[in-house]
Amino acid sequence: MIGGVWIAQGSGRMHGSMMTGHSQYTGLGAVVVLVGLGLLAWAWRLRGRGPQ
Repeated sequence: MIGGVWIAQGSGRMHGSMMTGHSQYTGLGAVVVLVGLGLLAWAWRLRGRGPQ
């Protein structure tokens, strides 16, 4: 969710911080979203294995 907020602020769709309108935060937010989704997928796979 943090990555989504950074994307919104970087693209200028969400106002109220120093990040608003700075496009580098849009790219950084996309990276954070991808890393977060990767971690969720990894945790889901580990949970699906059950106890070892």
